[in-house]
Amino acid sequence: NANANANANANANANAYANAYAYAYAYAYAVAQTITFVQPAAQVAGTNATLSATASSNLAVTLASTTSSICTLSGSTLTPLAIGTCSITATQAGNGTYAAAASVTRSFAVAGRPQTITFAGPGNQTMGTAAPALSATSTSGLSVTFASSTTGICTVSGTTLTLVAAGSCTITANQAGNTGYAPAAAVPSTFTVAAAPAAGGSATAGKALYTGNACFACHGTPPSQKKVLNGANLTTLTNSFKNIGEM
Repeated sequence: NANANANANANANANAYANAYAYAYAYAYAVAQTITFVQPAAQVAGTNATLSATASSNLAVTLASTTSSICTLSGSTLTPLAIGTCSITATQAGNGTYAAAASVTRSFAVAGRPQTITFAGPGNQTMGTAAPALSATSTSGLSVTFASSTTGICTVSGTTLTLVAAGSCTITANQAGNTGYAPAAAVPSTFTVAAAPAAGGSATAGKALYTGNACFACHGTPPSQKKVLNGANLTTLTNSFKNIGEM
């Protein structure tokens, strides 16, 4: 039994030595290989791309993202997710003939998706009247903000436009973007704020007053132009009413 055990131990040691020698031999004499991984171009978030890398051994190369918050990979398909720097590493582990290749990492920029703003503006306004709420949209679906560059004429709070004085008002629509969208080009809208109309009655009301005070009977038809109580042709109007005292 002692001899049998000794023989078994000797065989085990011999096998272990042989395996170690074979591994060392294979490692020492494995064929070297290299990876070719062309530098990818800059990408745009939301637009997939196909990456390619090859090994001199013709063995398949594995690609993996080391910046998964910026970009991900499925096979050779790259999906850029957000603005930033994407890094992809190519590896080839080797086999019984080829040693593992040195990994190759490529980094490139990911830009935000472009977007545009549609803003027609509120149109000309008049002091003393309620201005409409401002409205604009972006192709990204992100909310648009407004700002006045003529605060002496008009101001903005949210979408509320406030008219301050007569003049030229400029409102600019902005969208700053986010992790997936680039900022949109600002869109300004300039419009006129007219002064409030002068206080006073209309020509129709003035004619009614003229007739009701018996002026029609004394002095005939009132002036036909729109000149009653609005300053137009004031001399004619004054002379007409002046004659009332001479009736």
